[in-house]
Amino acid sequence: VYLLVTPPSSIPRTTAINSVTLSAGLLSLVVQTVPGQPCVIEVTDRLEGGDWRVIDQTIGDGQSHTMQLDTQGAARFVRLRTQ
Repeated sequence: VYLLVTPPSSIPRTTAINSVTLSAGLLSLVVQTVPGQPCVIEVTDRLEGGDWRVIDQTIGDGQSHTMQLDTQGAARFVRLRTQ
């Protein structure tokens, strides 16, 4: 599993990944959110020309949220995107 965090340059970098765990094929990201700011976990099979698919998403409320992804199967690239 590869993890890529990509906040837009116009948004202050206050969204943070507090922890990452992998247990029994489940990747869990604990994300500190920003109120009103969407956070999205996306995956793709390849970085170059790959289509990113939304796996989990939340709207920030200033609290920590656990976002999860099943890692069973083929290797994939994962990114946390803020909007």
